[in-house]
Parts: sequence; C-alpha cells; structure tokens
Amino acid sequence: MDELWSRLSDAIVAGSAVAVAIIAYRGLATWRAEMKGRASFELARRAAFIAFKVEQLFREARSPFTRGEEAHERERRVDETPEEAQVLNEWYSRSKRLNPLGDSLREFQEIVWEAPMVFDDAMADTLSRGLDTYRTQWGELASAVTASFQLQHQIAKGQGPRNQDDFLQNMNLIIYERPDDNLAATVKQTTADVTTQLKRYVRKGS
Repeated sequence: MDELWSRLSDAIVAGSAVAVAIIAYRGLATWRAEMKGRASFELARRAAFIAFKVEQLFREARSPFTRGEEAHERERRVDETPEEAQVLNEWYSRSKRLNPLGDSLREFQEIVWEAPMVFDDAMADTLSRGLDTYRTQWGELASAVTASFQLQHQIAKGQGPRNQDDFLQNMNLIIYERPDDNLAATVKQTTADVTTQLKRYVRKGS
C-alpha cells in the first residue's frame, strides 16, 4: 500500500511539474507576443514620425526663400564683393538646411536596421526602399546646391564660363521647390508608401 501511494505521489509530482512547465511556456509565449507587438507598435510609430519629418525637411530645405540670419555664422572675407557675398550667403544657407535632413535620414537608417527583428519581410523591404529613395533625392539636392553655387560664385568673381543659364535653370528646378515637381512628388509618394504600410502595425498596438 505504501509503495502504491509512493508511486501515485511521484506521478502527481511529475504531472504537476509538467503542468507548471506547460503553463510557464504558454505564459512566456504570450509575454513574447505582447513584447513583440509592443515593439512593433513603437517602431512603427517612430518610423512614421521620421518619414513625415523627412518630407517636411525636404520642403523646408527647398523653400524658395532664405532669411538673412541663416547665414550670419558664415565667415566673411574682407575683400568680398556684394555680388560674392549674396551668392555665398545663399550657398551657406542652402547647405546648412541639408544638415537636419541628413540627421533625419540617419535616424531612418536606424529604423531600417531594427526592422527585420520586428516587422515582416515586406515591411522591412518597404522601409529599406524608402530610405534608398530618400537618400537618392537628398544626394541630387546636395549635388545641385554645390554645382549651382560653385558656378555662381565663379561668375560673381568674373571667372565663370559664360552662357550657363540653361545649366543654372536646371539646377534651380532641383534646388527650389515648385508645386508637385518631380523631387517633391517622389518624396511625397515615398512617405505615403511607407506610412500606409506602417498603419497596420500602429493599429495592432493601439
């Protein structure tokens, strides 16, 4: 009889251990799912915020108007002509506006690095392609600013080549935003593609 009770007790203990293990496993799985859901929600929200910020910073960088105080930190040469100063001030202001845009693209890069650990492959790929497009447009804008104002500076010093109006006009189409121009439309569509896909993760976590 004692042996029977001993065996029964062992079975109960073993069964209890199995039950505890099952419950613990299920609890851990639920916890992991909740944590992953929370992580995807937070990352999706960050990604959408940065995407909208990038679009806005492109718009600000390409605004046709600059303020005098934007160039107040630029170092002046004592022999600058008024024509040179005007070009150099605009060049400095345009270049300076690219800095916060570059910073935001680096933030977006961090999102892209985290994405495969949190999102599915389709979402991670959308973010990666979005970053590539943003970077391409940023590169075109930065190159246009440099090329245009280098030439304008040479012209202001009386050293630049003549008959460059067509080139400068083409650069201006990139540097200065117009309603729904190609660069603006590309950035806007990229932001829409990214944020539309992110909505499903935000909705899950809300």
